[in-house]
Amino acid sequence: MGKFVLGFLVGTAVGVGAALILSTRPRSDEGLIAAIQTNLQAIVDEAKHAASRREQELWQEFYSRVPQAQPAIKVQPIIQD
Repeated sequence: MGKFVLGFLVGTAVGVGAALILSTRPRSDEGLIAAIQTNLQAIVDEAKHAASRREQELWQEFYSRVPQAQPAIKVQPIIQD
């Protein structure tokens, strides 16, 4: 338990330090907004891909456990990798 608390405190300190250093960099408002939008779009895209992959995994597991539930047509993922 002591190692966990120490690791948590060190991680928190490093995170706070990094946030302070990165937040003091001069950046124009437009550049900051564009960077945030780019990062958010990348996060959303990756989340959609991860959800699609997980959905396919769950369907495959379901069909392997319940063979009589095989669909008449092949289900295609919403997002292709």
